[in-house]
Amino acid sequence: MHWAPGDGCDWRTIATWLQNRAVEYDCPTSMDGPWLDASWFPELNSEISYGVFTFTFRNCEGGCNEFLRDEWVLDAQAALQTAMGLPGADPERIFSIGASIGADGAVVACDGDCIGVMSFSPGGYLTLSYAESVSQLGELDPPVPVMCLAAEGDGNSPGTCNAGEGDHYEVIIFPGDGHGMMLIDPTLEPNTLEVLLQFLAKALGS
Repeated sequence: MHWAPGDGCDWRTIATWLQNRAVEYDCPTSMDGPWLDASWFPELNSEISYGVFTFTFRNCEGGCNEFLRDEWVLDAQAALQTAMGLPGADPERIFSIGASIGADGAVVACDGDCIGVMSFSPGGYLTLSYAESVSQLGELDPPVPVMCLAAEGDGNSPGTCNAGEGDHYEVIIFPGDGHGMMLIDPTLEPNTLEVLLQFLAKALGS
């Protein structure tokens, strides 16, 4: 789930990498950043290939023109349900990832339908509380693991991450003020894509 400055195309390079095969997407983006350059991405085991579904929140083609918080909650929920019903998808092995508005959406849409959630820079951008959604996922049996990443100087994102709690919940706070997709950067330690792979493997029990 994408951030407000961009749209679903911002995930195209990461989607191709996670699929672990040569895919050319006709998905133009006006954005420019290291998350679109796969040259530094960690190498995947040749036997691993993840199915990936991306989408664009309403009124966000080329970047969001206005904040439609209520509608975006519905979009996030609909996207998750769509992904679960795709041919070849296993609805019991769905993992949700998002940045900024998508970081909030990834958690509030899960509602127990995910095996894990990773949020890059949530900020309470939607109408549902991020911390409350995290707590609800922790009350399920089994609890849904959630990881939250933010930069210490990025507005209310670190506070949003730190407001969550529970044994199922992890937080990583980076130096600087990078927001959303800007946390997918080779200069950060730990490498956020390495963290993603480790978290995916753990959620899948592999």
